[in-house]
Amino acid sequence: MPWRDWLLESSGLGAQVTERLPAGPCVRALARDELPRGTWAVAQPVHLATAIDHLRLAPPHLLAMVPDEARELLATVNGHLAGTGLTFALGAPDAWSLHCADALDCITFEPEQVVGQNIRDFMPDGRDGPAVRRLMNEIQMLLHEHPVNERRARQGSPAINSLWLWGFGAVSPFAQADLPDLTTDDAWLAGMWRLHGQQAEPVDLDAVRADAVSARSLVALTQPPARSPEESLERIDSTVLESLRAAIAHGRVRSLEVFTGSGVQRLDERSRWRFWRRPAPLAQERA
Repeated sequence: MPWRDWLLESSGLGAQVTERLPAGPCVRALARDELPRGTWAVAQPVHLATAIDHLRLAPPHLLAMVPDEARELLATVNGHLAGTGLTFALGAPDAWSLHCADALDCITFEPEQVVGQNIRDFMPDGRDGPAVRRLMNEIQMLLHEHPVNERRARQGSPAINSLWLWGFGAVSPFAQADLPDLTTDDAWLAGMWRLHGQQAEPVDLDAVRADAVSARSLVALTQPPARSPEESLERIDSTVLESLRAAIAHGRVRSLEVFTGSGVQRLDERSRWRFWRRPAPLAQERA
């Protein structure tokens, strides 16, 4: 099961919520506090690294793009696409949106699924997939020798040489729901909360306190807080997980479930008596 679907099972939003509330309009909702009209997609600025015979997607969080760079790139792309019915809009520097005058029906992959992979295997597909692929190729050529990237090259920074388009869709008016407290760095989830008139808290690992955690709290971390996986896991364990363990020990929370990608780890008040169990890799654990 995709991790967002698992997390949203307890949100009260009902079934197939990621299909009813696609990423495109949700991310746009973060920039405009209103229901986005029409078809929207997420436009993620990325660096495509050259391999022997293909291109690979580099981790987007390493780009460290500043607002002035984003505005300059955006102006170039929109100027080139004037009159086509396609308009890019800036939210955060690293979270752009694409508005489509006509509905586009295509299957896409979010960048996190593609990092380190041959992008040829993850290009948009479906009815309008060819048109979206052409657009992405056109933008790639447009940004190839852009002044922003020439300056970044002199600074030793990776080029922002493409936009990864994903999450196409539209949202119809819907009933509001009372959602749980959410702490996240995921724009899609934060946008869902904004559409329901609620504010997701940004991630601050040191600010997740045991006395602030409730039985309905949701925490979704998507970006590593350190350079290496080992350092990231240690940081999360000493901050977020330690606070949640303390909440369980003091009776504020009955249990904690952690989705690791291959299974769900459950921690409750009885877990401290399981010291006799042989430790197992997270991939082998089950709820």
